[in-house]
Amino acid sequence: VERSAASRILSAQLWNEGKPGYAVTTEDITLYIPPGLMGKNLHMTVQQTSAEIVMRFSQVFDELPPLFQTLAKILTIATRRKFFKLPRTILWEVLNDLVSEGVDSEPMAAVLNELVDMFLLKIEQVKNEEVVSFLNPAFLDIIIDVCTPVQIRSIATALIERLEPILKRDFRIPLVIATLHGMLGQLESMQRHMWSEGFKVLLQEGKDWPESERMRWCELIQDEISAAGFNVNEILAGQALCQIPAKKAISHRLPMLKIYQGPITIGPMSHALGVLFTNIFHEYGVFHGARKSSVCRLRRSMASSSSRYLRQMECLENFLDGYGLSISREEKEREREIITALAKPASREEDAVAKAFVVLDDYIPQFIEPRMERLYSLVAKLREEGIPEVVMNAQPAIRRAYEALQVPKNRNDAAQDALMTLATLNWKPKPVPEQLCLIYYQTVARLRNKVLKRLTPKQLVGFRHQQSVDDLEAFLVVTPLLYRLQAKNLQGMKRSTSTDFYE
Repeated sequence: VERSAASRILSAQLWNEGKPGYAVTTEDITLYIPPGLMGKNLHMTVQQTSAEIVMRFSQVFDELPPLFQTLAKILTIATRRKFFKLPRTILWEVLNDLVSEGVDSEPMAAVLNELVDMFLLKIEQVKNEEVVSFLNPAFLDIIIDVCTPVQIRSIATALIERLEPILKRDFRIPLVIATLHGMLGQLESMQRHMWSEGFKVLLQEGKDWPESERMRWCELIQDEISAAGFNVNEILAGQALCQIPAKKAISHRLPMLKIYQGPITIGPMSHALGVLFTNIFHEYGVFHGARKSSVCRLRRSMASSSSRYLRQMECLENFLDGYGLSISREEKEREREIITALAKPASREEDAVAKAFVVLDDYIPQFIEPRMERLYSLVAKLREEGIPEVVMNAQPAIRRAYEALQVPKNRNDAAQDALMTLATLNWKPKPVPEQLCLIYYQTVARLRNKVLKRLTPKQLVGFRHQQSVDDLEAFLVVTPLLYRLQAKNLQGMKRSTSTDFYE
């Protein structure tokens, strides 16, 4: 989670500075996250994410009795770094240090049990010792916000005194003491010493740990040091630093394929394309631990979307043939072969990546974009010949929107009228049987954005198509044509099903 958050922060910084993403990658496209950036994510508080949670948790804290609030403040300052859970005995000792009249063990147990019943705290057994922590870490951000500087100083001092005698019991304890010294704003040398001690204890404790577990804690210590503004190499000099393994990023073609949205020009064919292209992106995960059930669903989805796309393509090409806008049989056959190859299961990770290159470098420029040009020629012919039969027999919303586009006026105004007609008559696209994210559906809102929004050259690199009123006009012709094909296919399926039943 921290790696993901660090990547987002890094991308935001690059965006603000106007730098491309590859500015922080190596030659083999390996992302380099600067030291300490992950640690800075710990400073993202709940106040920055949810005002509603802040209001509710603040109300809960305000209604707690004074003793409960003091205990919560001690636990907050001790477990500020979420990797540490405070031993119950230490919590009791620090509470007695701060409360003048003292707290006996029985009232202490009653307070803890009541906070557990309120779903604020949890008590666990770790290494034959009870440890206490907050059930919801967001509560820490609320409580630390109401602690005064005097309270923070007195609690941190008491915690240091009680934790130092058990310094070598757990490698996390020196790290917490270093953080507490940082909160006091003094004894920089003690901070350095505690980080070094924590690292030594970790190496000793983690001899028999799995490599991944030991590396995770090594990385956390280094991030703690970097986030505090110190040099890791200086503090841990002479000790084995953990080397964070660099992972090669996936090909940039795959994410570009995932965000690709088919042009509205080809109507419902874009839905089938969206399913197929998104599945090619997810096919990469087949070779990286995807569940068997997900793989089976992916294969079925790719097969059904590709076969539907080929039927729609044949129907549209036959329609274009009638207006003298046909392509050669060889081109049709080549396109069919490409779609069939894209839907075929990849046997290797490299094959899945190669599909993305085929789509973006070959299929879209050689087949999608030329088809869009032929559809522009089609709608220009239809303006002269009148409303075609396929539109006359379409849904009222489609027919009236197409008629609004034919009114002799400014084309952008006519497009606004057509879109308003679709919205007024509550037109919606028909869903596809496969899983398809809502953003890929050609809803009225999506049509409006596609037609009226002007893309910058940088946006065109990702979105590929700058669409206009002509694309909307083609959409209003192609959509009823392909919906009629879909209705015929459904009728044919019903007939075959009933025939099979009686047979």
